[in-house]
Amino acid sequence: MWNIKQVDVEIEVGGETFPANRWVLEAQSPVFKTELSLSWTAAGTTKLRVDDMATEVFRALLRFMYTDSPPETSQLEEARMAEKLLVAADRYKLDRLKQVCEEALCRRIGMNSVAATLAFAERHHCSALEAACMKFLSSPGNLEEFLAAGGVEQKWVDAEEWPEALKNSLGRLWSMYHEASDKRIEERLENAKLVQELVEDRDKFKKNYYSLMDDVAKFMKDQEKRVMEANLKKMNDEKEAIFDLDMPALEAEVALLVVVVLQVALLLVVVLQVALVLLVLLLVALLYL
Repeated sequence: MWNIKQVDVEIEVGGETFPANRWVLEAQSPVFKTELSLSWTAAGTTKLRVDDMATEVFRALLRFMYTDSPPETSQLEEARMAEKLLVAADRYKLDRLKQVCEEALCRRIGMNSVAATLAFAERHHCSALEAACMKFLSSPGNLEEFLAAGGVEQKWVDAEEWPEALKNSLGRLWSMYHEASDKRIEERLENAKLVQELVEDRDKFKKNYYSLMDDVAKFMKDQEKRVMEANLKKMNDEKEAIFDLDMPALEAEVALLVVVVLQVALLLVVVLQVALVLLVLLLVALLYL
């Protein structure tokens, strides 16, 4: 594992004995320092026994105490190694190792593990891990999916067997869900109000548009009538003027025909002008509808 000389401590873990130096253990862990002061010493060697810990976890713990190097990322991802090593680090007050394990767990938060991770964080006082869980659940999409899967219910929040800190976190989560729901309801009501206002504005515009079209049609009809009356009057005046010239009958008829053609052409120009105005009004209406 690594070179340990002048061994004065032997630690038994899961049937395996680990050699160690007293000064290293005492310098790194106040818990080990207390246990060593209370342990039995024979022939200059202090015997310790660690229960409830796997040998691979203690080996990683002891390696960190000697080298100050945390396990590789791949090792932390094996068989819940990060959780087990964090528990060991919390037990022996190795704060930096605990922080490394906590960061590894933060990267692995998912929908299937967030509830268990949140409870784990509460049990071992992992504030960063708890904050990461709450941040993950703060997304409305994640929160809804978590609650739909039975992640938390009000009866969970009120359950007596839950630790108080975990109940507080679940209570915040429950409140967060209702706040998000209330916010969505308010947004929907606001959107519905906006849609209603748009519909009312559209109806007002349509009403004003139809009224304007009626006015335009009336104006064009009156204009057309005035133009026709003016043209007829002009034709009659020109006809009378032609006959007053005492021209031959054929010349008079030809002149009258020319006048009629000119009047018809003028009438067509007026009709085209009316059609152009109507087309412009139609385009304006389409832009606002």
